[in-house]
Amino acid sequence: VTNVTTAMKNAGYAPADWTLVYQPPPLPIPEGNKVQWDFKSNQRGTNGGCALSDASFDWIAKDVYPKLVGAMDDGLKAARTAIGDTNVILFDHARTMEGHRLCEKGAKGFTNYPDKHGRNVPWQDDNGIQTEWVNEINRQLQIFGGNKYQKSSPLHPNYWGQKALADCMAKAVATVYGANGEPGSREVGCSTAANPVDRNGAGRPDMKLGQASALWITAVGQPTITGAAHVGQTLTADTTGVFAPSDPGITLAYEWQSDGTPIAGATAATYATTAADLGKKITVKVTASKPGIAGASATSTAVTVSDMVRTAEPKITGTPKVGEQLTATPGSYTPAADKVTYQWLVNGKPVAGETGKTFTPRAQDAKQTVSVKEVASKAGYIDHGSKSAPVGPVALGDLKVTGAPTISGKAQVGETLTADNGTVQFSQPVDSQHYEWFLDGQLIPGADQATYVVAGTDVGKSISVRIIGFKDGHSAESKDSSTLTGSTPLAGGAVSKASPATAPVVKATNPHGDSTSVHRDTNTPHTPTIKQLRKPKMVDRTADHQHRKLKGKKIRYGTVAEVSLWHVFEFHPSNPKVTWFVKKKGTKKVTQLKNKGLTWEPKKKYIGYKVHAEVTTVDPGYTSETVDTSWHPVVKGKRATVRKPRVRQKANVRQAAEAAAAQKVKPKVGSPLRSSRAVFEPSGKVRYQWYAGKKKIKGATGRVYTPTPAVSGKKLRVQAYVKAGKGYLRAESKSKATAPVRQVKGLG
Repeated sequence: VTNVTTAMKNAGYAPADWTLVYQPPPLPIPEGNKVQWDFKSNQRGTNGGCALSDASFDWIAKDVYPKLVGAMDDGLKAARTAIGDTNVILFDHARTMEGHRLCEKGAKGFTNYPDKHGRNVPWQDDNGIQTEWVNEINRQLQIFGGNKYQKSSPLHPNYWGQKALADCMAKAVATVYGANGEPGSREVGCSTAANPVDRNGAGRPDMKLGQASALWITAVGQPTITGAAHVGQTLTADTTGVFAPSDPGITLAYEWQSDGTPIAGATAATYATTAADLGKKITVKVTASKPGIAGASATSTAVTVSDMVRTAEPKITGTPKVGEQLTATPGSYTPAADKVTYQWLVNGKPVAGETGKTFTPRAQDAKQTVSVKEVASKAGYIDHGSKSAPVGPVALGDLKVTGAPTISGKAQVGETLTADNGTVQFSQPVDSQHYEWFLDGQLIPGADQATYVVAGTDVGKSISVRIIGFKDGHSAESKDSSTLTGSTPLAGGAVSKASPATAPVVKATNPHGDSTSVHRDTNTPHTPTIKQLRKPKMVDRTADHQHRKLKGKKIRYGTVAEVSLWHVFEFHPSNPKVTWFVKKKGTKKVTQLKNKGLTWEPKKKYIGYKVHAEVTTVDPGYTSETVDTSWHPVVKGKRATVRKPRVRQKANVRQAAEAAAAQKVKPKVGSPLRSSRAVFEPSGKVRYQWYAGKKKIKGATGRVYTPTPAVSGKKLRVQAYVKAGKGYLRAESKSKATAPVRQVKGLG
């Protein structure tokens, strides 16, 4: 091999110009248990041309042949240095002749083949489909002499054997180095196809080529280094097309070098340069390896590391406070940067749009830290980023207030008073305003809007108001120095002075009269009436605190009924009096209940009765008004189905519900079924009844049921139910139908 490689180099051939095909001999004979003909009766010698014992066959196939081929493989690998980058194909011919080896079972040999031309020429028939592809052992030639070429031919490939080897070689070269191939040396095996015939016009058996694997690894290129060669940047080793052939089992190892010296710990595909690399030549050596074969190494060309050097860090000047401007002072670099850009950060996170030299902290930045990141650029150098030291935490801004509001409107029962800003001024525009109304200097709970409706209980007392302003990220320093009481200062609010108090509240006047009072003089105070707008309704308030309509106007046992006063009166009464009444169906006798609230939950004894409620307003400063609801029948309750029953195979009862639901139950006669436990709300004693089709199965009233031949072919369901009673109607729920019941073969 060394001499051949040297000769090709001396003749001017480059490694890529030619391919070395290294072909050890094929295994010519089968193992002893695959040999035809009887040895003891000498049929192998007289009929088959293979007068060897089974032990001799095994010795050749399992001992001599592997050692011979192994020695040849070792010889090829020993010439690896001389071969260099030349492409090599090493054949594994252990199975090439399989099915056509000398005296192999199923193959037609020398002496038992039809004589078509007066001579025994088995290799001329049927493209070698059924013949042996190996020459027989001619004992007469060996003992009594003869043609020397015939004497040396036993166990060598015959005409068809050589054709098979030629087909293997052609396919290997075309596949490995064809249009889709790549450089590199490989080992590949060849075996007979299911029906080898002449398919390519060359008169050769159609052979099957195995999967090629790397014989050894060859460096056919040089790795490249990508990335900017500057301090602090990451370099990457690109090994595309460096080693051949590509093989899933090949691994790559990296060694980064600075001026030819390995860099400690730099053994990954990437390397982040440091200040120590400035001005140094950086290379990367890549070694490809795979267990059992020789590896290869390749080294990249060098890149020289350069960079700008930062001589001063950027800084922030100004007071870190909401609403006050901060300014970035840039750092300095050698050589000087051509351009510097900025990005402001709050708690280390970029602030969208804040890329100028100045930044004013916002309300949401209060109590956070602020820093700025700058990027210095210079032609020929990588951009250099640097971040300032953080300042802060950012203090709250100042919010001050002067002046007092005024009140517009009449201090009279039923009238609306409005708080106007008056002389109130805040040092900055506020985000929101809050109001506090006072009655004779005492805070009115809940009165926190810009308007206040005078109540009947306010008669004879004076009303005042003050305004509290809020701005995110700001704190207030001003306080109301008045003697108002009952107020709890709100955090961050700037509180104005209180408005001048109104005159004492007077009762309302009725200049035009209304439907419930006699017309009086326009200046005569009187007590007005809360007008009724519509009749109150009864609603279901049982679930989720929602008002739901009563179906059929019925109140079911187990629910909660409520009198809805929504838009019943001119405004919602503050303290209505509610009285509930019941009467038995078909009678006129009305009984007053002890229940006083707007809601009522029926007892079981009232099923069959009718119920209604009367509502009377009780508001100071107003005359009372009484309204009543319609009569509503009280009926039995309904149980809700929380979980339906499911039919399962008894063996699968403990499986998860999802798994049970994923496949339809396929029952069969004699195999028990089980119903899952059904749940109703409210709870009660749950009973079960099995159905075949639409008919009940007599006696099948438990959770477990074993199908009988009587229900064969029928779909099964199970019904869970709770009997009527204790104030509730009957509740029931059926499972999904199973597949039809299968009859089991052999039963009966």
